[in-house]
Amino acid sequence: MTSRSLITILALLGACAEAPPPQTAPPDATEPTPDAVLGVTPIAPPTSLVAVPLPERTYPRLPAFPAETAARLVDIEIVTVDGKRLLAARGEILIRLEPDRTDGEVDGLLARHALSLVRRTAVPGVVIAAPPEGGTIADAVDGLQGDAEVIEAQANAVVRGSADPGLPWADWTTAFVPSDAALYRYQWYLHQERVSAAWEGNETLGSTVKVAVLDTGVSPIETLPHVAEADGANLISPGALARDDNGHGTHMASIIGSSGALWGVAPGVVIVPVKVLDANKVGTEAGLVEGLYHAASVPGVRVINMSLTFPAGYQPSRLLADAVAHVESRGIVMVAAAGNAGLRDVGYPARFPQVIAVGAARIERLATSELVPRRAEYSNYGYALDLVAYGGDLTRDANNDGVPDGILGQSLASDASPSGLYLTSGTSPAAAQVSGAVALLLDAGVPAAEVRCHLQVAAARLAVDDFDMQTGRGLLQIDAAMPTSESVFDVSATSVLVLANPQVVFERFEESSRAVAIIEVTDGEGAPLPGHRVMVHFGGDVAGGAWALSDADGVVVVRSNKLPSGSDGVVVVTIEAVVDPASGFPIRPAAATRMDRLSYELVTNLGTGLISSAIVFDYSDDAWVGSPYVDSTTLVDSFVVRALGPGTGTSAIAVGVLPEFYRRHGLADRAMVFETEGTGLISSAIILDEALFNPALASEWGQETLLVRQLPPGSPIADQAIIGTHGRYRADAFFNGNAPVVLLMNAPPSGGASAILWNRHLLAPTLYRGDGVDGWHADVVGTGVAASARCVDYGEQAADDLGVSWASLVARFDDGRGAFDSAIVGTSLPTDLSNGLFGGLAQFAGFTGSSFEAAPFSCPECDL
Repeated sequence: MTSRSLITILALLGACAEAPPPQTAPPDATEPTPDAVLGVTPIAPPTSLVAVPLPERTYPRLPAFPAETAARLVDIEIVTVDGKRLLAARGEILIRLEPDRTDGEVDGLLARHALSLVRRTAVPGVVIAAPPEGGTIADAVDGLQGDAEVIEAQANAVVRGSADPGLPWADWTTAFVPSDAALYRYQWYLHQERVSAAWEGNETLGSTVKVAVLDTGVSPIETLPHVAEADGANLISPGALARDDNGHGTHMASIIGSSGALWGVAPGVVIVPVKVLDANKVGTEAGLVEGLYHAASVPGVRVINMSLTFPAGYQPSRLLADAVAHVESRGIVMVAAAGNAGLRDVGYPARFPQVIAVGAARIERLATSELVPRRAEYSNYGYALDLVAYGGDLTRDANNDGVPDGILGQSLASDASPSGLYLTSGTSPAAAQVSGAVALLLDAGVPAAEVRCHLQVAAARLAVDDFDMQTGRGLLQIDAAMPTSESVFDVSATSVLVLANPQVVFERFEESSRAVAIIEVTDGEGAPLPGHRVMVHFGGDVAGGAWALSDADGVVVVRSNKLPSGSDGVVVVTIEAVVDPASGFPIRPAAATRMDRLSYELVTNLGTGLISSAIVFDYSDDAWVGSPYVDSTTLVDSFVVRALGPGTGTSAIAVGVLPEFYRRHGLADRAMVFETEGTGLISSAIILDEALFNPALASEWGQETLLVRQLPPGSPIADQAIIGTHGRYRADAFFNGNAPVVLLMNAPPSGGASAILWNRHLLAPTLYRGDGVDGWHADVVGTGVAASARCVDYGEQAADDLGVSWASLVARFDDGRGAFDSAIVGTSLPTDLSNGLFGGLAQFAGFTGSSFEAAPFSCPECDL
């Protein structure tokens, strides 16, 4: 076969008990037919389906998909914020305010910061602005983060899909008149995923389901009879139809719902086009957020397909996380592509625990002539992966059918071009197939909350383990996932809650240092889970991952690679899954932490009126002394950043920070740093300096430990998110907004941070200095202890001294809005530091070895 241009679409873009999973059947001993993989023989489409033939014409070679040199609607630049690089829309700042802010109030805020309005988004309170001429996004963001009216401010990150020039069907069949009998044999992936068997006895084939396709748009084609353009939205050119000027989105829609001469997985579904990517498959975080909210507002949308991803190293904003949580709360199933960079890094939005993350598989012919499925080399992987579907490979023809092993679909090169047949490969078409499968399951009556369970239980295992970082739970098998199949689905365990409480320290290692993640895993009541596999991912200045078995106390220890020379010293630890030893099923854990009640009462009363949202803990010299998990004599000074808010539903993430980052990026100016005398684990809860507190409360200090559970939004037990020794508490149980002061922490020359503390009665009277800020630091030493703390009256004088608009504080808080909702612990991630701690284009060291079992105690063989 001669070399041809490829359309390799590089989309850079609870748990349940089960019956025995379907196993891969042995191949036929005879020479395999072109489609024989896993011993599956091609099945013809059900005769009851009405074929809608394509026009009686040959398919000429179509124009290639638009090249990257085409004019862009979204321009891209690399923005540097706090020393980290992020791909973003050129000159665009994403700003989030309270949703009821008027246009006049928004314009006033922009004028105050010398910013110009780019556009008002469809999401209330969210606008896009540009920095002043000669100014930078980084400087503008820094100024906005100190404004009491601003909830979030950041560069408008880029999300994208990527494809090489097109690979039209005409390259192989220059005079081919397609028919359903002729084309169906080339849809080999449908046979291997047993789609036809899932269709048997199903008369509706997804017709009760609308699938929103968030992509480059969808244009009318012969094999997509059900496209609800009136329900669609164009977030690239608002007001226009969501037509496809690229081809990627139409191809994905074809894979999901074509019928007739070309078959999609769910031929009866209604496609809702939501255009969030431009003609070059480039979009923005703001556009994706708008697309999610729009799709969730369309009656009948029950599935959202996102064959796109953010670049490696990106971490989501609170705005995007909230949009994903909103969609899930509407009972809509989200499916997204893992990404096509071949990295051990499942990209966002697929990496959100609420989203089904899909990798890609291909077929391979062994020396014995057997055909077997394999993870496609381009497919991103990791423990956040749920399963794989066929994404194909345009460089191979393993099944000897005369064309590359791509995923067939009808598409077009632009909205003005004739439609035709194209082959593609990538995690994009793999995600589209899973979205079609989800539509069939929902149409058959499977509840949205149980769909992931059905797909994973039914998946064909491609690895020795029940759950594997390369392929998740295995290869999509649609018929076995259907409720009418012989498989038995015990989904009673889908409501099981697993909590992960990660802490991060650094130890000396080979003339440098490395991060040590100590993770406690428990059930929803805080009881330890021994013998569970805990899947850990490292990001930031190091990368890699491993799993370890929890000890009798539910604790594991995993070490990172050595920090590279010249690094800032930032390591992000994410707990991607906890695997139940009985079922082998991966559970996405919610975050939790253990904290002294009085200490938690203080931090839950901290508002974001004067700084943005971040709480940083500085381990005291004695915090880890005597710990069975680390040798305290090898530890170096470090800080840890944790989200603490109940009800935020965040992933289990902790960020470790070395003093070099603290100094270089002014952490003391931008976050409330508190020293903790405990580790935050079950044996030693986070506890703040006793001298901070009012002596009248001395009898309460250290007397009750809280388990603060970060439950998913809408959880039925969200009103009991906090478990204490003496009972259960609501998220706002310790909030008192009747006696505000301004709390100032940390001392020059390192800087100083400030926040409204809504309950002054918590603090020692010796910290009070009246109504003025000037001079407060003159006699202050230390970091995060009472010696580095002062409080002043909450009023106009303090605001002026700190350079904060008193009018903005009055507007936000004095009418009763925003006090508890703005508390620092209310954030799902430390967003104030998101660009500095998590900002894009991280250097990935890679993970080339297989998974291993790390002991729950310190040991060299546990190292990554």
